[in-house]
Amino acid sequence: MRRIFSLQVNMFMLPALLAVTTIVIAQLPLRLWLPALLLSWTLLALAVVDYRLFLLPDMLTLPLLWLGLLASTIGLLPGLTPEQAVYGAAAGYSTLWLLSRGYWLLRKKEGLGLGDAKLLAALGAWTGLERLPWIVLLATLITSAALFAAWLMFRHPLNAPFPFGPALAFAGWTIFLWLYG
Repeated sequence: MRRIFSLQVNMFMLPALLAVTTIVIAQLPLRLWLPALLLSWTLLALAVVDYRLFLLPDMLTLPLLWLGLLASTIGLLPGLTPEQAVYGAAAGYSTLWLLSRGYWLLRKKEGLGLGDAKLLAALGAWTGLERLPWIVLLATLITSAALFAAWLMFRHPLNAPFPFGPALAFAGWTIFLWLYG
């Protein structure tokens, strides 16, 4: 699964994705450009790291969480109050923490890392509580489709670990753009 794309394709994809995010964000109101670029590029970095290493580092997820809370506090995210951002962050973390804990109690092994919970908390801070179900639904559909495709094309076992962070990042970015675009 890790060798789906060659090194040459990966070296082309990253600059292309950076360019696409920049072009898409240019369609947003001017005051949203800086926060949207910070969110987009951080989510892109998190997706790449999780895809490659099954890791969502705190050094990226936690600043993203705090930036979302700060952006809502100083009014950079129209229509999102600081209270909504805090509720979104708390609900995002709590939901995936409970899911992870429940899986551990049932199976006695990790099924979902807490990096995913921290990433959903950050996305909750950027979009609010009301959009979290849409983010989780979209990320689950994307991951299910990707896992099925990996199984069909590469015989990736369905019970083998598969990163959730890239789909979570894409779903959060999509909902953010839908919300503010």
